[in-house]
Amino acid sequence: MDNLLSGSIPTALASLPKLRAIMASSNQLSGSIPAALGDLLLLDYLSLSYNPMSGSIPTAIGKLTNLMLLDLSGNQFYGTVPSSLSDLSKLQYLFLTNNQFWGTIEPITRTMRNLRMLFLSWNQFSGRLPSPASSTLEQYQVDTNFFTHGEVKFKNCSAVTWTTDANCLAASASVCGRASTQRTAAVCAAFCGVEIGATGPVCGGHGYCSVNAFIGEGECVCDPNYMLDSSNTNACVAGATGASLESGSAYVSLWGSASVLSNGSILLTTGTPNQQGAAFASPTLRLFHFPDKRSRCGTELGFLAAFSFAMTPGNHGSGGEGLAFVVAAASPGKGASVGLGGVGRRSVGVEFDSVLSVKHSDPNDNHVGVNVGGSPVSLASATAPLILNDAQTKHTWIRYDPTSGGTLRVFLSSDPVQPLTPTLTASVSLCSILKPTASDSLFLFGFVALSGSQPQAHTILSWNVTTDATTLAI
Repeated sequence: MDNLLSGSIPTALASLPKLRAIMASSNQLSGSIPAALGDLLLLDYLSLSYNPMSGSIPTAIGKLTNLMLLDLSGNQFYGTVPSSLSDLSKLQYLFLTNNQFWGTIEPITRTMRNLRMLFLSWNQFSGRLPSPASSTLEQYQVDTNFFTHGEVKFKNCSAVTWTTDANCLAASASVCGRASTQRTAAVCAAFCGVEIGATGPVCGGHGYCSVNAFIGEGECVCDPNYMLDSSNTNACVAGATGASLESGSAYVSLWGSASVLSNGSILLTTGTPNQQGAAFASPTLRLFHFPDKRSRCGTELGFLAAFSFAMTPGNHGSGGEGLAFVVAAASPGKGASVGLGGVGRRSVGVEFDSVLSVKHSDPNDNHVGVNVGGSPVSLASATAPLILNDAQTKHTWIRYDPTSGGTLRVFLSSDPVQPLTPTLTASVSLCSILKPTASDSLFLFGFVALSGSQPQAHTILSWNVTTDATTLAI
């Protein structure tokens, strides 16, 4: 601590498996937190406070299940806090003060039963006030954020020192029955088009406002069975199908034959011929930021989609139409096909196809392809390195890099470890295809599947989508 250390944190630290503490606060460390630190499974203390570090918290930090202290205060970290931190059941001290974190954190802190101190002040957290289930809590500092609602009751209110001042809390919000001094209505009204905490329901009364004050934007995150109104992103309306699932930090809207199994997997088609199924996550994710609203695409974000799936063979081993991962401006319309053609021209899909279609210029009956604009003809394709429709689990990673015009890389494996070499690389510009604007920069992520004439079943076993600023996990 306080040793004038500079430069980035070396990933070589991950080669010290018995390391118990990293105490590097008040130095001149820069760069981001290496995901490799997640391999230090015996680590008890991680303190990087008061350095000029930036970037987001890696999901891999959630693997540090022995961690008792996590102190990232006084840096320039940003984005949402990954849901994997809810696995830190031994955590006693969580210090995130004075950064640029946004989004909701309440579901994560809810599982932290050993917390003694929670410091979240001076960020842009929003939604429900965090409500840790700890009976040993001593300090609770969440002031100067954008929390909008919640009634918090500690196990022992008299033993806790707390402040929730300078948020955007509704009149009904309280901690141990006591309200707090809030921001001015004018400040809160700048986000989600409503006067948060004053008049009018937030997000149409069916969600909460997720605020990113750093870029001057807010967006509604909708409750289960609700989704963003396509004509008014400040309102949540009933889902198109009325079938949604809350799983982790996301909700899933279903179309056609799609359903959710008891283990949380998504069954897109059931093994009956001529079925169509789709599942899209809500809320939408922002792929473009517009600090200058006159710019063509603003600042474009990259993303990583990591998921596993299984496809059964059809009759006599032949395949059905397969499934596709999709990024789209709109979900399937009422009565429309829920295949690639049903998500519209402003879409990009990665298909996993187990049937040969000569008219669509398929290379064979076991390939991966990148399709744009809802077209069944792939912009680029490659033979899959393993049999797609053998009913076995396939692990997939889709990485989009917006630099140099945009590159999409698809990795496929039977093991849950990403291969070094991609199965398919394609030059794709999301800016050119999705055509975002300052008022239209939120996009859907999901899956579509068609069984065709074959009794093929398509199952999504797990799914995680991460942009440069947001994580969505199913």
